Amino acid sequence: MEQTTIGPDTVAWLQIDMFDLKSEEIEKGPAEGIPVLFGHGDIFPALEKALLGKKEGDVVNVTLEPEDAFGESDPELIKAVLLNLLGDNVEEGMRLEGVPNDPTDEHIYTVIGSDENRVYLDGNHPLAGWSLKFIIKVLKVEKATPEEVEEMESSEMMPDFLQVADVTRKDIE
Repeated sequence: MEQTTIGPDTVAWLQIDMFDLKSEEIEKGPAEGIPVLFGHGDIFPALEKALLGKKEGDVVNVTLEPEDAFGESDPELIKAVLLNLLGDNVEEGMRLEGVPNDPTDEHIYTVIGSDENRVYLDGNHPLAGWSLKFIIKVLKVEKATPEEVEEMESSEMMPDFLQVADVTRKDIE
């Protein structure tokens, strides 16, 4: 029986490990893998392209430049906010949505420092500006049913390695 290969409308269970270019591990994917629906923008396009045609048991090593991963760091997303606008319990590494007095700002900011009057916030992804190496093991590949495609698209499931909630520059520098 011929193995299913990764292509549009397939679901692949991938163990994805992410490293910086010094081979320092940033995140290790779960051993059971994470399901990724191909052809629907669930992962970085460059990773998806590198995985097309792969099958169960294949291992892919991919290095992405910042523009193919979390983008370049944008200096305009680094802000100084008056300390009294954020309260007394502000600590480096905390994350918050938007900046005070700007209800249209929906960026997620990380507190990167403070002084006696100001808190400094960075709205860039913590890995913006980084070249990253991914080692991806294909654990299983199946053709997705229309119901699976609909369910995976509606769940807005994002692979853990793309989540930023627990990763800050402080943690990885």
